[in-house]
Amino acid sequence: MKKLLTKKAVRNMNYTILAVGYGDLQYLLNMENEFGYSAGVNGWDCDYYYSPDYEFIISTGYRPVGQKTDYNICKKYDNMAHELIKKHIYGEELKIELQKLMAEFIEEVTKWNHCKN
Repeated sequence: MKKLLTKKAVRNMNYTILAVGYGDLQYLLNMENEFGYSAGVNGWDCDYYYSPDYEFIISTGYRPVGQKTDYNICKKYDNMAHELIKKHIYGEELKIELQKLMAEFIEEVTKWNHCKN
């Protein structure tokens, strides 16, 4: 069950937080652990996903918090995840394949963020 969190509380968790636009990683995040969300005066802002394998938090929504990610990188990996799902891969096999894609995604986004700064 996900719980309401303040953005400040998420920033204070001492993890790298990647900000992703709404729906940009809907397939890649299919099997990830959604642990919370933030809302403000305008309603829902974002959801938070965490995987202990990567020690990253992914914030996705209308007003996500964290380091901005390149839309093209997000779409590239989300499209690959969608192709896996369309191949009718299920259960543990799908989870393993999506975890591999997530690791590649995080590696590429981290390189992109370092090059950008």
